[in-house]
Amino acid sequence: MSDVERKLELEWSRLNEEERQIEALLTVLTGELLKLKEDEKAIRLGIMRDSDRAEQRELNASAHNHSQETAQSEQIPLPEVPFHQDSGSLNLRGLAASSETSVTEVITKSERQ
Repeated sequence: MSDVERKLELEWSRLNEEERQIEALLTVLTGELLKLKEDEKAIRLGIMRDSDRAEQRELNASAHNHSQETAQSEQIPLPEVPFHQDSGSLNLRGLAASSETSVTEVITKSERQ
């Protein structure tokens, strides 16, 4: 075998070894890429779930606020009770004038006592 043939054979061996190393590296990188894609998919799903939960919370809060507003708008307002200016106590005569007769009778009886 001549020197040129030996050099070619050594070069060929070296290139084969490099090819094996590159293929091994490609296999590792392909595996890592698959893991990254799976991680990305899991992260996207997590983000979507969190977004859905946040949206659901907003909808629930909106529905709750709407039901409170509806309930408040359906409430019957209480009658205003006039206060006596001097003592800050209830003016029962003003209340009795706008209420039933039985209340007036009770007030009259209590004033007599």
